[in-house]
Amino acid sequence: MDAKEFITKFTVAVKSLAASLRRKQPSTTSTTRPRPILAKPETVPADPAEHASQFAVEWYDRLEAHSRKRLQELGIAEHRIGAYDIDFGFRRAAFFPKERTGGENSPGARINLNSGVLNPELLKDRFGPNTCELWEKGRLKDRMDAVIVHEDIEGLKVAEGPGFSAAHAAALAEGPDTTRAIRTGARRILRAMRDEPRVTQS
Repeated sequence: MDAKEFITKFTVAVKSLAASLRRKQPSTTSTTRPRPILAKPETVPADPAEHASQFAVEWYDRLEAHSRKRLQELGIAEHRIGAYDIDFGFRRAAFFPKERTGGENSPGARINLNSGVLNPELLKDRFGPNTCELWEKGRLKDRMDAVIVHEDIEGLKVAEGPGFSAAHAAALAEGPDTTRAIRTGARRILRAMRDEPRVTQS
């Protein structure tokens, strides 16, 4: 076979292969292009507490990082940051997405925040209108600072021996005057919690 014949046969083979590949490729026209499969959007719960918890579960990693960072910035000792979250395999976490109280303290005066800081109506049934309004309109950073200070004082008091009621009362009384470098909005919330008569629970 001479060179000219070889080139001719090679060209035919290449063209045949190219045609075969084109037949196997899916069409990319707009009428036949496969559409992406999108997840069904979650329904936004009407209940603010439920909505806050749903959001917290979805964005847990960022809320965890932000909570831990803020606890550190306010000078909370490392061994007091975070507790064991039973809803997520007992991982030690600074933020509990499924809890709804705003924050908690645990043995050893450990502190964690939770989805309650995202709930604008968290204080609705516990405090008067001024406190509730400050909380509702407050920035997330202000709410977090207020909860951190309250849980900080309360946790330390519980560790010293007084019962929870006495520790809670001390946290309300001492919170606004904390020496920790909290934001002005947080101090306003703590002051209102101390000064405004609490709503009587039935």
